[in-house]
Order: sequence, then C-alpha cells, then structure tokens
Amino acid sequence: MARLRFVKLPRTNAEGAEPFFALLDQVSYGSALREGPDAEELEAAVCQGGALTLLITTDTIELDGDTAAGPAPEGGHVFGTPGYNDPQRCSRCGLGRLAWYSGRDGRSCADVSQGVV
Repeated sequence: MARLRFVKLPRTNAEGAEPFFALLDQVSYGSALREGPDAEELEAAVCQGGALTLLITTDTIELDGDTAAGPAPEGGHVFGTPGYNDPQRCSRCGLGRLAWYSGRDGRSCADVSQGVV
C-alpha cells in the first residue's frame, strides 16, 4: 500500500520556513499514481500546499526515525497511525498532515482539541 509522507529538509528558506518534499513510496507498478494525469494532479496539490516536489517510487524508502506511526512532530501530532480512518490526519485531533507541515496551520494538537482558532 502506498505511503504519502512529508519530509522536512535540514535548512530554512529566506522567510524562515522549513522546506519539505512529499514522498510517495510503495506505489504498485500498475497504479495510475506512477505517471499521467493522476500523478500530475497529486504533485500539483502537494506543491500548492508548500512542498518543493513530489517523489513517486515503487521502492520502499525508509527514513531515519520511521516507525509504524511515524515520529510525533512538534505540536504532539501523530500521523499515519495504523488502523486510523485517515492516515493523513492526526489520530489525536484530526489536523491534516499537509496543513501542519506546510505551516498553513501551526496549532498544536492540544490547541486543535480545545477548539483554539
């Protein structure tokens, strides 16, 4: 099953934001996500959300610190929890992964859960 993850790069840009790219690994050979309109639409969506690019591969890419649910990023969010209904949302508060990593929504898990806007 394909995994979409957002990988922070070890530098900041001129505005102080942390750049990142999207990684879609374990894509099956027959998947429409490998190339064509579906892949182009997905890349456009993640880049519109702030990613520098989208890397799509059939290989399994293991990143430092990978666990089944992934390491908890700053703010206490837990993305990709096995069995949770939407792996792109925090299993604790429901915040979208792309909104968090792109910086569009910087609220902590506790703030989201308490309804802080």
